[in-house]
Amino acid sequence: MQHKRTKRRKDVTAAVAAAAAAAAPSAKSQAQQAATAPPAARPRPRPRATKRTPLFTPFRALGYVTNHVPSHLQVRVGGKDAASADVNILTCLGDTWALWDLKQTTLLFVASPPLPVHIADLAIAENNKQFGVLAVAGNEIIAYHRSKAVKSFVALDETSCAHTLRSCIVYGDTLLALSSDGSRVFGWNLLQHQRISAAALEHLPSDFAASVILHPATYVDKILLGSASGDVALYNVRTGTLLHIFPSTALLHAVGGLGAQDAMPSAPAVVDLAQSPALDVVAVAWSNGLVLIHDIKHDESLMRLSVESTLSRGCLAFRSDGSQGGNTLAVGSAAGDVHLFDLAAAPSVNIEPLSNGDGEAANGQPTARPVPLIHTLRGAHASAISSIRFLPGNPLLITTGSDNAIRQWFFEPLTGPGVVKIPGQAVPTSPIPRLLKSREGHFKPPHLIKFYGEEGRDILSAAEDRSLRLVSVVRDSRSAELSQGPLLSRAAQLSVAPHTLKLSRTSSLAFSTTRARDWDNVLSVHAGSKTAHRWSTLNRRLNNRAFSSQSTTDTTCCAVSVCGNFGFVGDSNGFVRAFNMQSGVLRRSYEDASRARNHTRVRPTSNATERSPVTGIISDAVNSIVAVAKLNGTLSIYDFHTTERLSHLNLGSAIASMKMDRTTGLVATSHDDLSIRLLDLSTRKVVRHFTSFKGRILDMDISTDGRWLIVSSLDGLVRTFDIPSARLIDAFRPEKVVTSLSFSPTGEFLATSHVAQLGIYLWSNRTLFSNVPVRALDEEDVWKDFEDDAGQVDSVALPGMVGEEDTDAAHDSALDSSEDEDEVRRVYTSPAQIFGANEDKDMPLVTLTTMPRSRWMTLLNLDMIKARNKPIEPPKKPEKVPFFLPQVAGTEIAFDASATPSEAREVQSARRLPFADELASVGIDNDFVRRLKRARETSDFNALFLYLHTLSAPALDLELRSLGGPAQLTLFIEALTARLEQHLDYEAVQAMLAVFCRVHTEELMQHGVIVDEKLAERRPPSHSSDRRAAQATEYLSLDDSAEAALDEPATNVEQGKALTEAVRRLLATQHAANQRVVQLLDYCLGSLSFVRDVPLV
Repeated sequence: MQHKRTKRRKDVTAAVAAAAAAAAPSAKSQAQQAATAPPAARPRPRPRATKRTPLFTPFRALGYVTNHVPSHLQVRVGGKDAASADVNILTCLGDTWALWDLKQTTLLFVASPPLPVHIADLAIAENNKQFGVLAVAGNEIIAYHRSKAVKSFVALDETSCAHTLRSCIVYGDTLLALSSDGSRVFGWNLLQHQRISAAALEHLPSDFAASVILHPATYVDKILLGSASGDVALYNVRTGTLLHIFPSTALLHAVGGLGAQDAMPSAPAVVDLAQSPALDVVAVAWSNGLVLIHDIKHDESLMRLSVESTLSRGCLAFRSDGSQGGNTLAVGSAAGDVHLFDLAAAPSVNIEPLSNGDGEAANGQPTARPVPLIHTLRGAHASAISSIRFLPGNPLLITTGSDNAIRQWFFEPLTGPGVVKIPGQAVPTSPIPRLLKSREGHFKPPHLIKFYGEEGRDILSAAEDRSLRLVSVVRDSRSAELSQGPLLSRAAQLSVAPHTLKLSRTSSLAFSTTRARDWDNVLSVHAGSKTAHRWSTLNRRLNNRAFSSQSTTDTTCCAVSVCGNFGFVGDSNGFVRAFNMQSGVLRRSYEDASRARNHTRVRPTSNATERSPVTGIISDAVNSIVAVAKLNGTLSIYDFHTTERLSHLNLGSAIASMKMDRTTGLVATSHDDLSIRLLDLSTRKVVRHFTSFKGRILDMDISTDGRWLIVSSLDGLVRTFDIPSARLIDAFRPEKVVTSLSFSPTGEFLATSHVAQLGIYLWSNRTLFSNVPVRALDEEDVWKDFEDDAGQVDSVALPGMVGEEDTDAAHDSALDSSEDEDEVRRVYTSPAQIFGANEDKDMPLVTLTTMPRSRWMTLLNLDMIKARNKPIEPPKKPEKVPFFLPQVAGTEIAFDASATPSEAREVQSARRLPFADELASVGIDNDFVRRLKRARETSDFNALFLYLHTLSAPALDLELRSLGGPAQLTLFIEALTARLEQHLDYEAVQAMLAVFCRVHTEELMQHGVIVDEKLAERRPPSHSSDRRAAQATEYLSLDDSAEAALDEPATNVEQGKALTEAVRRLLATQHAANQRVVQLLDYCLGSLSFVRDVPLV
């Protein structure tokens, strides 16, 4: 996986540690290579080599949907059999982009690799087979085919000076881009990959700085430019001439934004231009909320409207589905509201002033008629709307916002007796849309995350946006927010934003999956709340009935028992109450005896120690004890059922949080003295003490096996401690400070949330797929690893949206990936064991092939697989050729229709074996037999078995069936015996021996070898692991009396005796190997049982 380290200076305070980091310059050689390479293919700077191998490496980011850059729709009409068009939506994710399916809102593509700078604008090249997506990044436009960058268009002027770009548009085969300062328009031909224009905008007012660009429909080589001074200009981009300018004074006077005597400097900037369904008519939006619909051909203002909020780029959209009531203009504001205006409303007779011929009203009133407002979707997004689009030909509105959300709004068809449908027109729709579906993530940084479930496929995350989400690690489409009720309808009644009606910030979160299908299984506590709330992950909703004990103090933390029946809630007064998760009834309270007496008398105690807030609650795996941690540094242990206090520990420092590993009974507590103490609940003692933190401890977690303690702190480091040895074994420093972390129950991933980051980041555990040396580290050496020669601190880049590849592990691999995989078959072979080829072979070691078990099971059950996959019906006879087509003599195919499929297989099998015997009798050897002879002559069977391992299961079965005659059978049996004597490929030998005996049963029995009838009947072997080692000896034995009954030529008799002797030797070697395997299994099982029974102290 490719790492990137960015450089930033040492933090002076903890607040500076959480600030954004500046990008580190790459090395000189990398800079030279990056300057010559295409910009789209420029790799991220590789981190400098460290003295150790990290345990965690970046994998991917979750929860990103879109940002403030406008999105685009991609409509692809299918063939004649397509029911509907394929519609995709393109969104920006910072330094990359994502393509979503609009129907199911599933993620299709993510651009890879990420760009070195953030994307400023996106465009889609319709009907272009070479490019699909164009991204503006810095001074270039990157063209993508599917998700890979294939071309880069650099904005260079006549003097080869690069210009930073602001936006781009595509019409036909032409790509146009606007510079960030608004002084130049660059053009390229997408078919020929040539630049067609790079001239500066001339003949424009001196204060004209283009801010937005639009290509009017049917206007060849002409564009509309909106400026920061409020003017709009029609420009010919090919000839570089100004055709017409629409001054801001006239436009704003028509819309009512300026009086007759207003000066130019007060004019707002043009932020968006939109083409209407009618030709020559465009909509112009200014930043102050004014919108004007103008006819650019006749320079006539038609309609005007305004909103009460500021506007930004991508805020205008015309509806074009042609239904009654479909003449709608949608305007998205920076406040997150969507305003719908009816353009077909009848004009009022009192607002149509007389014009004096210069575009101004004779009485000084605006010339454009106002457009009535139909409806306002209050709080459609929690922040500014970045783009708003109508799906062409459909009553569907798609909005994206900088709140990391895509929403679809549907205009319902009107039905009922009062609805009149006009023939030839679409069904009338409701003027007020409803929310159809959405795909969204957190729009404020998450601060509390936990892996959910035993398989670690989901993550529960709570963020500053007051939402609780269930994020899927496997598939993004499964991620969803847990509902808090009908917030949209309540917000519409109160005229407020929906997110303001949510619960307050989540301060504590707990869950249990045991009874998740029966009742609510998630418990949360929120800041400033006196109650705790239950959630259901099955129904993904909030329970309206909260846990309440009629207390006047705020709740501080919560926990759920392992059985899922009880939820524990602690408050700021030191009380812990247990509620039933199903009914919400208060069951018991955990408190001291003195506290209980004071509480019954309703007299506030003056003891500050007893009034300390609860900071952590845990219960063990068998519901026997409950541990309560308080801010005053005390840890109290209670009996789960009787609520009696069993133990009381004073840890000497304020406890900030507490985590428990229920498997080992270890409890980790973080303290304000920048340390972590590890306690054993069985002995009630502190068994480990971890210090050396340079900042406040933010979060921690314990691995499932109880060996690792992972801690994030305000100094920016994520440390991993080995609990048995009490030593630091790993540390890495992300770009942003980690606010919360969680370790996967399966040990695969580490999930982190960071300061000012909306996503959840996954880091893969390298110890699961590569050999990572683990050694103890010193704190000083760790900080030295992050400092370069200049004394600045490096940091690890956060993962991207695409699952990255571990490049370090790839470089360490011994395989040469440059070779063609089709020409060379790569087979993993186990390295040399303790003994060599010339050493003592009686040592009790057995080596397997390390190949998947399914390979040998397929070989053993190949006949059953073929029988299962055979066609149900025989192949149909081809139809006769029409009479008018000539036929060639001798090409007609004849079939034997009287033979059944089973008889055909018997005939084929009967023909195959005699053919092999005939080849053996005349001395013709195939490649497999030649390899057997060569291996016996050289006494080196490694090459032979390496060849067998490269064969597929059907190919290996065919090679075994090709053997014929006792001589060739003897060669194969001797090869198996030699491999068993070398203690190599044990399971491969067993599988091949079973198939060999099954295929050559008759010939073996002719020479006195007895084969079990079950094997001859081709029954599947036993799947038991304990019986697998002795299978070969069960179905293979010798009959000494059969040798005298042989009535064959002398040559065959000698070969038969050699075969019998080879089988006898194989039986002895097989028996010894089986005994060795059984002894090793018994030893390993005993060792594991002994280790598991020893408590960890």
